Amino acid sequence: MATGSEVYTGRIRDTFTPVVLDKLEEYHADIVGCELCSDDSRMTAAAIRGLIGRGADLIICTGGMSVDPDDRTPAAIRSVADSVVTYGAPVLSGAMFHVA
Repeated sequence: MATGSEVYTGRIRDTFTPVVLDKLEEYHADIVGCELCSDDSRMTAAAIRGLIGRGADLIICTGGMSVDPDDRTPAAIRSVADSVVTYGAPVLSGAMFHVA
């Protein structure tokens, strides 16, 4: 699932989802869906719930989750996750890793 209003509105083309799908293909993963969401945390949470309802065992959210406190993706993940395992491991400068 890609998040971010720039991608959602078409201002920026989503070039990362195909990369993730190629990597998952190497593991013979069954893809139940790909969603595109704006920065609206309710939309992201609904998309996560929808993927879970379609049988997803793993949901990967991309879109440059930042260190900014106003980033809405972590709130969406927390609203649907049973627990947050970790949040805050910087994987790239200014981007955060979140496991829930």
